[in-house]
Amino acid sequence: MPRKNFSPLPLAECRRKDARTWVNSDGYIQEYCPEHPKASPRNRGVFHQHRLVMEEFLGRLLDTQEEVHHLNRDRSDNRLENLDLRLKTAHMKKHTTQRHRHQPVNNPELVEQVRKAADDPSMSKKQFLESSGIRLHVVNSIQAKYGIRWTSPFQKKLDPAHVLRVLQEFSRPEALKILGCSVQFLWNRFPEQMRMTANRKLKKWDASPDESGNQTCS
Repeated sequence: MPRKNFSPLPLAECRRKDARTWVNSDGYIQEYCPEHPKASPRNRGVFHQHRLVMEEFLGRLLDTQEEVHHLNRDRSDNRLENLDLRLKTAHMKKHTTQRHRHQPVNNPELVEQVRKAADDPSMSKKQFLESSGIRLHVVNSIQAKYGIRWTSPFQKKLDPAHVLRVLQEFSRPEALKILGCSVQFLWNRFPEQMRMTANRKLKKWDASPDESGNQTCS
């Protein structure tokens, strides 16, 4: 709220040449300027220096929806050439985009590194974590977001012909033990072989009896 019986000085005369400054907990410089209409006694007559610089340049007070952005992201650098005036919505959108871009799961180089390691037949996830120094939860987040499947070196070397032969000759539980993998892995990696053996029919019995009088299967 504006102070009662208060007539602010013109902006050109508002700032003091020898005004004291402080750095607040957010890293912004606060300047002693008690003549400013928003520098109430409750905040010890100080105001944001970067806003004072912009207001002095524009020759008017800034609106509450206007924000002053530091181009080099240094909040203590209040040179006019380092300040950019934005609407609050655009200002907040820019900061949100910057934070989102710098998250590990959105780093294109890191995502490609994880993708190549996951496709490397000789690279296990444990080996990749030890050699790259990347944390496990970051790798798991990248896999979940981009649908990257990481299989063991043994599973990567499975031959499709061998998988098909095992699926044809053994029951499904026995085949899983021999191949050392899960049903989901086989469906993801060898969908054609799984479809070919999914509905295996029972062997047909030969209608002609053998010498002992029993029917034989073909």
